[in-house]
Amino acid sequence: EQEHNGPLALGFIGGGLSSAVGQTHFAACGMDGRWRLEAGVFSRDAEINRQTAAAWHVADDRVYGSWRDLLMAERSRLDAVVVLTPTPHHYEVLQALLNAGIPIITEKALVSNLTDARTLLAQYKPEKNFLAVTFNYSGYPMVRELRQRIRDGQFGKIHQLHIEMPQEGFVRPPAIARKDAPPQGWRLKDDFIPTICLDLGVHQHHLVSFLTGEEPELVNAEFNTYSEYKDIVDN
Repeated sequence: EQEHNGPLALGFIGGGLSSAVGQTHFAACGMDGRWRLEAGVFSRDAEINRQTAAAWHVADDRVYGSWRDLLMAERSRLDAVVVLTPTPHHYEVLQALLNAGIPIITEKALVSNLTDARTLLAQYKPEKNFLAVTFNYSGYPMVRELRQRIRDGQFGKIHQLHIEMPQEGFVRPPAIARKDAPPQGWRLKDDFIPTICLDLGVHQHHLVSFLTGEEPELVNAEFNTYSEYKDIVDN
C-alpha cells in the first residue's frame, strides 16, 4: 500500500443542506480525520449549493454547477467521490466515475433497476475501479457485536432472523414533524421495484447478509398502500 500524507481528498455529488443524507455523510467523513471534503456540487439549486459549500468550508473555486464540471476539473485531485443524489439519478453519474477510474462511495441503493445494475457490473473492473455502497446501520456497535457473537457460535445454529423497519415518512402528521413534511418528489414514483424497497428494504436485506454471511435465495413480499399517495407502495 502507498503511504498517504494527510487526509484523503473527498468530493460530494449531491448531499446539500436540503438533502436527507448530506449532513450525515459530512459528519461521518470527518469523524476519524482520514478524509477532508474539498470539492463538490451539492445541489442543482445554486443558492443551496453555495450555502452548503459555505457551511462546510469548501473553497468557492472548488464548488461546481454540475457533476460533469466537477469530474472534468477534479478527477486528478480527488481520492474518492461520494454520490448522494436520489437513487434514480445514480446510474449516469456512476457510469462516468467508473470510466474515469475515480474511487466511488455511493448511497444505497446502487441503482433503480436490474438492467442498470447488470450494465454497471459489466463495466466494473476490479483492477481499475473501487465501488462501495454505504449501509449505515451495519456500522452500529451493537450490530457489530451481534455479528461477532453469531460468528463465534454463541447462539448455535440460526434458524430465524427477524428484522423490522417501521417508518412513517408517507403519513407523517404536522404535529409530529412540527411542520408539513411531505416525502421528497423522487420517493413518490414507483418503477418495477417499489421505491420503498430501494430506499428502506435494502437495509433489511443487507443486515441479514451482514449478520449471517448468507444471501437470501428467495424473497416473498406483501405490499400495501395506506397513505394519501395511492400510486405508490408505502408499506
